[in-house]
Amino acid sequence: MKRDEVEKLACKRVEQLKVQFNDPRYKKVIGKFVAAGLLEHNKVTAYRGHINLEETLWVGEVEPRILELLPAVLLRRPKLIEIHGEIPEDLRLVMVDLRKGIARTEFRGIPASSYQPWVERVGRKAAPPSVLKTFRFQSEDVARLKEIKKRTGWNETEIIRQALQKL
Repeated sequence: MKRDEVEKLACKRVEQLKVQFNDPRYKKVIGKFVAAGLLEHNKVTAYRGHINLEETLWVGEVEPRILELLPAVLLRRPKLIEIHGEIPEDLRLVMVDLRKGIARTEFRGIPASSYQPWVERVGRKAAPPSVLKTFRFQSEDVARLKEIKKRTGWNETEIIRQALQKL
């Protein structure tokens, strides 16, 4: 490509971005994330109204920071975004991976290493989501857990965590 062609394409893209940055959907979604304390933006003010998943995904194509935050927000603060209909398959798979504590799938051009750390930062607690595990204990094990629970005042999960740490 020649320099003139590159400059024309760049100017055209800048004009497209100006239009997209002035779109009400952009201002609403960015404003909602600003109001939630998840983003900072010097030109968009906080928005306290409702946003939906479709708008958020559209804005994510313009502002990649939204796509970095979206899986964690849907996992840890799902009431922040209204969902009408089905969650897109790629987003659903990423959320399943995050619930399991393993993020390895790219999400719309965003590597897992970029969106996975947000799970710990988004939400009320600064901890990753717990993973459900089912165990089949023998009656002696259950009795031992009850006895330790009575002695220490811890719940069964905390007893098992402490035992895992000791090992």
